[in-house]
Amino acid sequence: MPPTIPGGFPSETQQSCNDTMVRHLRNTIGWSIPVVMMLAILGCQNQSETPKSQTEEKTGSSQARENLERRRICKANLDKVYQILRPSAENMDSEPTSALVILNQWFGNCAEMPEEKLDVSVPAFANLGDSESLASLNNSSASIADIYYLRDQLLMRQMATEVVKYSPTDLEKVRAVMAYVRRNLPVDDLLIDRRLASAGLIPQETLDQLNPFSIPRALQDVALAGRGLPYDRVWMTAAMLKQLNIESLLLSHDADLTLQPEIPALLLIPLESQVVIFCPQLGIEIEPAGDAEAWDLATLTPELKDLFVGLDEVSWPDDSPVTRMKNADWTKAKVLLPVAPIAASPRMEALQIDFVGDMACNLHQPAEVRGDEGLKNSLGTVVGDRQLEFWAYPHRMYRGLLDPTDEESRLRQLTVATLLKEVQSIRASQDQNEKTSYRVSMERKMLKARVEQLIARDVEALQTYMRIRLQFRVPGQGAQVELENLMRFLQAEDAHYWSAVAQFETEQYRSASDTLQNYLERYQQGHWVKSARMLWAEAEAAEGNPERAIEILQQGELQDDQKVRRELLIQEWKPAS
Repeated sequence: MPPTIPGGFPSETQQSCNDTMVRHLRNTIGWSIPVVMMLAILGCQNQSETPKSQTEEKTGSSQARENLERRRICKANLDKVYQILRPSAENMDSEPTSALVILNQWFGNCAEMPEEKLDVSVPAFANLGDSESLASLNNSSASIADIYYLRDQLLMRQMATEVVKYSPTDLEKVRAVMAYVRRNLPVDDLLIDRRLASAGLIPQETLDQLNPFSIPRALQDVALAGRGLPYDRVWMTAAMLKQLNIESLLLSHDADLTLQPEIPALLLIPLESQVVIFCPQLGIEIEPAGDAEAWDLATLTPELKDLFVGLDEVSWPDDSPVTRMKNADWTKAKVLLPVAPIAASPRMEALQIDFVGDMACNLHQPAEVRGDEGLKNSLGTVVGDRQLEFWAYPHRMYRGLLDPTDEESRLRQLTVATLLKEVQSIRASQDQNEKTSYRVSMERKMLKARVEQLIARDVEALQTYMRIRLQFRVPGQGAQVELENLMRFLQAEDAHYWSAVAQFETEQYRSASDTLQNYLERYQQGHWVKSARMLWAEAEAAEGNPERAIEILQQGELQDDQKVRRELLIQEWKPAS
């Protein structure tokens, strides 16, 4: 410790030390002040810049979150539309307009609409003669026709997937679809059961003068009814094949839909160098003579002169549909796309992008209608220089569903009357005290069972059909009781026949044969008698009993189209007999 002078004053040595400390302090302060000021400046700069970067980061993350939320909502809305329209027994009573509201929200906020408008003045639309409906194809909002179209395609996809489950090649898939459509769509030019007139549900005069084109129907209606026009066979076959990525073209002299039965039509299905030819009117494939697997495109000409050589083993009468087909001038037939023009709309093009995964479905018609002639060229000289056009029938059906009259709606319901008839059921439930109570409810069980059958849930369908077949008559008298018992009778009849069809589709041929024989004994004047006889013979042949099958075919009366198949099947089964 430095010495001090008494009185408190520092010594000389101590003073020297103090001077040194002062100098050090001054030096330290001298260089530290700029450093402190620089740090302060930098601190201020950092303090002023931090909110800006944080704001930018916050804005970017907020935008990302908003985009993610938007995509989530868009996906959720499209999924809601799918859940409402997908084929299932549970949602058969869903209201299509609810799907329309959600879908238009999606179109307004989520859809990637193509910039190019559909040119409805091209020749492909020439024979439709409906400028207002065609112009609406370019609308950015959907109509109820779009909803029916979407629902139909989802059902056709499910049906086609199940039908070709065990068909490895495209040729086998095509033939499986044709056989399925023939079995599940017997030709019925009336569409409404005549017995409904006796119950006062439709005037006999209206029934006698009924034009099937006055009944607007979606493709789902056709499938549910299980019977229809030859046009419906074309429509369903083409739609199912479309869902399998297999295109088809229709040759027809009846492009204007005059519904003249003498006018033949052929559905051509190109498969690379081959083509399969289906006659929807007769429900038969026009096969080449000999051992050829299918028609070779190189051998076919626009006249199709050699097309019916394979049918010459039978001498057909002059009024036979086969004779009319052989005498037709096929060079003058229209070449038609058997799909609805809705498929070409920009809306379906936008939807096609997002219909993936579980929703995957062919909705959009490729570019053939926009000038690409790939499909036309795939049929080579068969089509020649004829112009490809949209077929008027699906367009007319969907257009009729947009704003039907009360009469049209009622006729449409009568085509599926037994499906809409509610069936009484009793449900039991228990409360917390294990006390059982019973509640009576009315359900459209037949409708649900038919949908289950179409989507190959055959076990569930058969169980419901059996319960419906066992319904009791309602006791009592009066018009209301008579109507109730008639509807129960018709419903049980339909359930009986469809049970056999379901058994046949699942290769339970013995059970199908027994069910069909029982049907013909029980419903001798029934709605399905002729179709049941054909299917019974096929079931017996599949069971290895061709002699019995031929005997069944020769016993009862058949429709004109079925008579052609009968002769062909007898020729096919005779060698094995």
